[in-house]
Amino acid sequence: MLHDQPRTIKAAALDAGYNRYANLEPALEKPYPVYIAMEKDRKQRKRKDRVAPLGRPPKGLTPGQRMKRSLDTKVGQRTYALRGQTVEPVNGQIKADGAGQMLRRGLIKVHSDVTAACIAHNLKKLW
Repeated sequence: MLHDQPRTIKAAALDAGYNRYANLEPALEKPYPVYIAMEKDRKQRKRKDRVAPLGRPPKGLTPGQRMKRSLDTKVGQRTYALRGQTVEPVNGQIKADGAGQMLRRGLIKVHSDVTAACIAHNLKKLW
């Protein structure tokens, strides 16, 4: 590790692929804010009803409504927007290097292919 201080998670931003009830409830209980997109990013940006909510959330909201509300806050919008600058370029670079489609089937084989692609990407960046 480059720094002596331990790293702590300040926030997490996940795409709409993680929008499942099994993920929403635990995400809302984390000690740090987790933002899971409730719909595809392009649809989320086009929404006209996107107004930053004020005050405490009302009681009785479902996990999906709570997540949508947290995403609509100004902090939620800013945090989720950072995902496009940090995570998405790496995904695009790995896909451009030829790892956009797996050649082998099965969870273990695909996991090893993805690991190899990530290692190659990191070595390329170091070089």
